[in-house]
Amino acid sequence: MFSSAIAALILGEPIVRLDARYEPLPNLLYQLDVVSGYLGSDQSPSLNRLWKERIAIEPSDAKLLERWRDIMRKLETTGQPEFDPGFPFSVSTIQSDAERTREIGLRSASQIEFLRRIAKEVAPDTARALGEIIGHFQSAFLSWWSQEAEPEGRAFQQKASQLLAGEKLQKLSQTLVHFYQPDLPDGYVVPIQFMYKPKASESSHGGQVGSAAFMEFFKGDSPANQIDITMHELSHFLLSKVPVAKRKALAKQFSNSTDPSRMAILSIMDEGLATALNNGMVAEALMKPEPFRQYRDTPLSWYANPAIDGTAKASYDWLKAYAEKGGTLHDSGFATAYVRAVRQGLGPLTDAPILQLFGVNLVWNQAWPDDLKYLPSQYLQSTVSARFSDSRVELAFAEATKSSPLLSTLLILKPSELANVARREPLIKQLEASINKAIKIDGSALAGTRRTSGVALYIIVASGVSGVEKQLKRLASQKADMAGVLP
Repeated sequence: MFSSAIAALILGEPIVRLDARYEPLPNLLYQLDVVSGYLGSDQSPSLNRLWKERIAIEPSDAKLLERWRDIMRKLETTGQPEFDPGFPFSVSTIQSDAERTREIGLRSASQIEFLRRIAKEVAPDTARALGEIIGHFQSAFLSWWSQEAEPEGRAFQQKASQLLAGEKLQKLSQTLVHFYQPDLPDGYVVPIQFMYKPKASESSHGGQVGSAAFMEFFKGDSPANQIDITMHELSHFLLSKVPVAKRKALAKQFSNSTDPSRMAILSIMDEGLATALNNGMVAEALMKPEPFRQYRDTPLSWYANPAIDGTAKASYDWLKAYAEKGGTLHDSGFATAYVRAVRQGLGPLTDAPILQLFGVNLVWNQAWPDDLKYLPSQYLQSTVSARFSDSRVELAFAEATKSSPLLSTLLILKPSELANVARREPLIKQLEASINKAIKIDGSALAGTRRTSGVALYIIVASGVSGVEKQLKRLASQKADMAGVLP
């Protein structure tokens, strides 16, 4: 039997190596993102307590953390190329200055290296401000690091390195490389920074930021318990390195399918594949059969999002066999077979809003309160791929359908805006009378329809945020396709 390296050489494919790293500066930068509130979804009570008690102990320190958060939020709005209407993989392809800053941080071993590299990416005053904040907290952080985090994490890193270098994971890594067909040089190294968290009772997760990955762990944790998540992030990176022309061709494959939910399945495909191939296939390779069966049968065990978890498990048996036989993401029959596997596994749930809105154009009038932008993620667990707002919502809606037509749309309107939008959109015009009737009865309304491409369009009409929230809850509860106005 050939080793994975020899097999890759024969196939002419790059060998990609995962490098387990555990360094103080990336941990400091990550903790700054978390405790400042910039990474709102990654809040950690144990890290917040650590900083309050050991690191950010001066009254003025809170202002510095707010400054870090505000700088990172501002960087989110710069450096993004225009959205490509033929290409719905926005999360993997569009990188803001904030993401580039985080990527550089994960790849930098020292403050000097980070500041040298970041100076080439952001404005001088921004780089200087980041450096001042890092310098202010670094001494207290390093004191804690040397006393607790360094001794706890070094053994974890060494075990992770041994695990990643093993033949079993090397083979699985090359299976992923062959499946995705990324454009990478041979010997490419993907650094994985391990992030120490003081309390094991909190959930842990990982992430891919550009060309680098991170993975949280706790005292007493085993790398074997986290390695499927680490490999999951590798999958996202490999897909991001597939040439744009190939990915557009793949999107075309999906659009040629006859399944009404084909474009929604395309939108969730990145997460669905990463979960099935790693939280599924890698986990199965490392576990005994019965524990793996129980693990697979447990709801949300592979991913804490029902649409992702369901899609991955629905496609798993077919996808595992396909990948092990040498199939690739770009084979001519992949899209049709993948859509069929998801449909057969999920049944009517394939058409439910929670899957249709995984990747979504969110459209509303900019006069709505800022809190509104977080509600779809809260109730639908959506990955909002594009937001469109304007003082005239009909213009925002037109821009959304023009710039990202492959994504489903959630349109949030006030009753006074319905007529103007209906005049521009025939699908909404057909529903206008029924929506107005529902508003008179209940004060708000929820409707759904499909374009001929299969892309879903959902409309919420309400006078206030409470009405929007009510209809989002109803939308999230639907277990099958939704057409017309919900009674």
